[in-house]
Formats: sequence, structure tokens, C-alpha cells
Amino acid sequence: MRNSIVSAHRDLAASVLAEIRAARPPKSIAAAFDILKPTNLGMEMRIPILKSGARMFRIRQMSAKPTHIREIEAPPVGIAPLQRLNDQGQSVFYLADSPDTAFAEARSAAGEYCLSEWRTNQQKIALVNGGFDRQSLARFFPSDFTAENLRLGGVADDLVERLFADIFTLSAGSDPRMYWWSIACGQANGFSHACERTENREMDGNTCWTGRFPLAGIAYPSTRKSKNAVNFAWNDLGRTYLLFDHVQWVRRELDGSFTGLDIATSFSSDGRLFWANRAPNLVLQAGQSARVTKIAETKWSYENLDGTIPIFR
Repeated sequence: MRNSIVSAHRDLAASVLAEIRAARPPKSIAAAFDILKPTNLGMEMRIPILKSGARMFRIRQMSAKPTHIREIEAPPVGIAPLQRLNDQGQSVFYLADSPDTAFAEARSAAGEYCLSEWRTNQQKIALVNGGFDRQSLARFFPSDFTAENLRLGGVADDLVERLFADIFTLSAGSDPRMYWWSIACGQANGFSHACERTENREMDGNTCWTGRFPLAGIAYPSTRKSKNAVNFAWNDLGRTYLLFDHVQWVRRELDGSFTGLDIATSFSSDGRLFWANRAPNLVLQAGQSARVTKIAETKWSYENLDGTIPIFR
């Protein structure tokens, strides 16, 4: 049984990789989905798990401070261009694991931006694995599933894991239709711009879902950070698992540093942002230490000594 599954996967992977390396987009997302959906049948799956309070970031270059929360959220349906995990017009909320990753993904130059932070509000959130091998999964998503207590059904197939990694991090080049491959791969693994979960229940201590696309989000390596950072994409259900923490109005310099100019930590019932009209305060958590360095007469740098991202208020 195992040999037949691995053999089928090998043939499929070789065929798909040949198409990607030749920069040939599929005929459609549906056609690519039909090709890819057999890849994880009978396969042992390891997925990222986020816990409550996970921090994520988004940047937008703007000519003026946003006044409404909708300006920093996911684009409305019908507006978004074709991207890595959404077809044209589909609304997906893209976030990054740090401000640095968010700026890198946007290929940001010097200028003024809004930098927003979002946090997860669920005890545990299972995501589609968008191309992390097992070492990277353990590094970026440490969880309570250890080698001793984790018992997965199915066949372990490194070939399929590498195929997924190639698809989710492919370059579209001059033809954005190449992203139809990654959109379809997300669907084959349970993620789409619109969640189609029809049931969520517990069975023998495990969570069981039904529906074609039951997962709320996907995590995939950042190609702009040499795959050493994480990007996230969230669908309509996934956005209900995120809480707005704050948004900063920042100035990004040519050297990649940025300065916080203003901050909003709340908004009105109709979505109007309340700007503090001051620079953000940097907050140390209990037990943390920080280094502040004067680098010019009116310029200082700040870093947490434990390497964590500073908290702004």
C-alpha cells in the first residue's frame, strides 16, 4: 500500500514540477485542483498550530494616516488582484510574522506607512502547512505535540512535502496566473478564500471537520526573507480569529529602520480609528531587558535583548 501511494505521488510531483519550472500556468484553478487533490490522500500530515495571542503584522504605504479600520483590513470582495492564495477579486487577509517580514514582502522603499498588529484570539488554530519541512515546523510553531506523544496516521512522504514547498513559494514571474497553482494547492490541503466548513466536532479527543475547505488559514515561508520567516493568509472564518491590537503611522528609512510617529489602539463602534497624536510608547514585559542606543542627536534605536518584537502602546 505504502509503495503504491509513494509511486503515484512521485509521478504526479514530477509532472507538476515540470510545469512550474517551464513557467506554464494551469488551464484554470479548477484544473489545477483536480491534478493536486490526490497528493495528500493517505498521507501523514503535520500542520502549523497557533496559540492564543500570536502576533502578526501588515503594512500599507499611504499618503495620509488611515481614518477607518477598514483601510487596514483585508480588501473588500471585488478589489484584490490575483495573488499567491486568492484569485482576482477574492478577499484574503495577508499578514507576516514581524514588521521586518511585512516590509520585505511589500518590497518597501523609504516613505510613510501604516503598520498594524493583529493577534489570535483562539486557544488553538490549526493551519494548512504551506511548505514547511519538519525542522522548520518545529522552529516556527513549537507546540505541545512532541515526538513522544504524536502519533499520525497515513504515509510519510517527503516528496509531496517538497512539492508543496515549491508550489507555495513559486515565483509568478511575468504571469500572475502561475499563482493558480498555489491557490489550487491551498484548496487541495483544505484552504480557500471562503471557508466551507460544514461541521466541527470532537471525536476520541480529536477535532474533526467536514467540508471541502474547512481550515481558516495557511502559513507559508516568506520568499523575500529566504524562507526564514513566515507569512499567513486568512479567509473569512480566519479573520474572526484575529483581534486588532494597534496601528502605527511610521516613517521607513532607506536603511530599513522605521520610526513610529503616531499610534491608534482602538476604534469607535462605526470603525473610526482613535489616533493618540503622539509617538508610540515601548513597553517591557516582566523580566525583559532592552538596549537603547543614541545614533544621532534626535534619533535613538531600541531593541529587546531577548530578540522578541517590542510591544507598542
